Amino acid sequence: MSNIAKKAVEYKVRANNLFKRGKYTDAIHDYETALSELNVIDRKYYEMINLSNIISIRLECLNNIAMCYLVLKDYEKVIDYTSQVLIINPNNFLALSYKAKALIGLGHKYDAID
Repeated sequence: MSNIAKKAVEYKVRANNLFKRGKYTDAIHDYETALSELNVIDRKYYEMINLSNIISIRLECLNNIAMCYLVLKDYEKVIDYTSQVLIINPNNFLALSYKAKALIGLGHKYDAID
């Protein structure tokens, strides 16, 4: 794993710990920082590192940000982040469930069923 990817994982782990302590806004910040680190990786270097690891880290951070916003009841942001996950992986169970909960929170029960 590249140094950049390792740094992203460090931020993700730190964010996970912040989430466990109920510091959702701080966790969001660190997940966003992890994503920023991943964005630094130039696409031409993807072949040299394990692309599936990068995608996995990205999806986990996006889902975790959505989970934080779900706890904070910021349903619009939950939908934004889960939509990003679903572009990459349309069958991602966590993203689908978080998005459905957000839609229910916004009063869109029938959209959530879809």
